[in-house]
Amino acid sequence: MFFPVFLQLLLRKKAAEELKKEQERKAAERRRVIDQRCGKPKSLDGIGEGERGEARDRMIQMMTFLNKLGREIGRRIARQRQGTKRKASQLLTGPGPRDARLG
Repeated sequence: MFFPVFLQLLLRKKAAEELKKEQERKAAERRRVIDQRCGKPKSLDGIGEGERGEARDRMIQMMTFLNKLGREIGRRIARQRQGTKRKASQLLTGPGPRDARLG
């Protein structure tokens, strides 16, 4: 009776170790991808006021660009959804008066 319990404990311990190693590999991969996409973080210690101002201006410019891009993507998605709804309603109700004039 002792042997099966001991074997179960060993198997659980081995599975836990493998799970931990897999999680560490995934975390390392995530860090690698983030570093690859974003670059290494730059230290702002020891730089002059002018360089800090330039870095701040670049960050503000990037945030502005990303906000505009996000709004544009949102508009495109809304237009696409609206067009899909319009097409679906035309399929259900048939052509409207405006569509009859065109055809």
